[in-house]
Amino acid sequence: MFYVGLGCLMVLPASAAEYIVTPSITVSETYDDNIFYYDVEDFEHLVSPILDFEARTKRGKIQVSLNGDISEYQSHDELNTVDQSYWISADIFTTATSQIGVSGNYLRDYTFTSALEELGVVAERSIRIATFIQPKAIIELDSRNSLKCFYKLNKTQYRLDTYPDYRNQDLNIIYIHKLKNEVTSLALQLGVSQADYTIGNENGRHKSCQFMAGIDHQISETFKLTLNAGERYIDSNFPNAERERDTAFIIDSGFLWRFERTTVSANIIRDFSPSIYGEEMTRDRINTALRYLVKENLNCNLNASYYRSETEGFYRKEKHDYYSVRLSVNYSFNEHISMQSGYTYNGTKNKITDRSEERNRIFLQISSAWPFYY
Repeated sequence: MFYVGLGCLMVLPASAAEYIVTPSITVSETYDDNIFYYDVEDFEHLVSPILDFEARTKRGKIQVSLNGDISEYQSHDELNTVDQSYWISADIFTTATSQIGVSGNYLRDYTFTSALEELGVVAERSIRIATFIQPKAIIELDSRNSLKCFYKLNKTQYRLDTYPDYRNQDLNIIYIHKLKNEVTSLALQLGVSQADYTIGNENGRHKSCQFMAGIDHQISETFKLTLNAGERYIDSNFPNAERERDTAFIIDSGFLWRFERTTVSANIIRDFSPSIYGEEMTRDRINTALRYLVKENLNCNLNASYYRSETEGFYRKEKHDYYSVRLSVNYSFNEHISMQSGYTYNGTKNKITDRSEERNRIFLQISSAWPFYY
């Protein structure tokens, strides 16, 4: 992270830059009737300070964000946590037809929250430390054709020995062609990835290659449809298990429908993600969202999600269903201060043990952000 930050800062001359420093803070009060699915209820007091920095020039941009989540419980002090996140991104070189950039991220959080939000899995609480580095390049070949290249290196470590540490690399190359009608784009994507796990004194490895083709079509001024689908080829080699080669169907589709005051969107996604169990997890996800603008500074949101996640059992066999419904009301007092209140329901079922868990959360939060320009 230090070298990423140093390289980013070297590309922007101070004499020609515009600087924006934005301190912000969010204070939340939440009632949870089943904290971490431990069958206990309590009030959670959460304070989230954030410091954002942005520097812009004619040829590039740097963004830095320092985040913290300080969570305390009224009756259960043993559940108090402090999460940290440090993020830096830079567009090192930008022209009318190309863009080269790099970003880095450092996270220190807890597995329960990350596993539930990313995989829909109820996991034992453990400190997770994750580091990401992501270079990118975007090139416009001509007015209708462009090429995008993204590389991601991720190293994740857990405090508990229950979860294997892993190192993951992904490379994706995307070709996009815009049709003459100006409302339709075709895409071809080639991706390769490799995940290496440390399981005790032994190592496991996942290698994969995937190819996807897709279309992005603006059906009308208010309706947009996206569909990407393809095949994934997987080679898995884990200790005490036979080497396995397999193929799988993947899809990423959705629509966005906008009216004067209402926005409706939905996504259906089938993909794969490194899991806390030492192997890739298949994720089938359906997400829907409804947003209604009451007036300029007041809106209501309804979000619903369903996850189905499964592992093959090289290290530990898992199969989960996860449901989430979130209703919120957002109100802006002015450009610096806003308030959000609402209700969240989470439900999960382990389809192997047939055990189900539910929780309800009622929250109220106030956020304030004050940008300073130099």
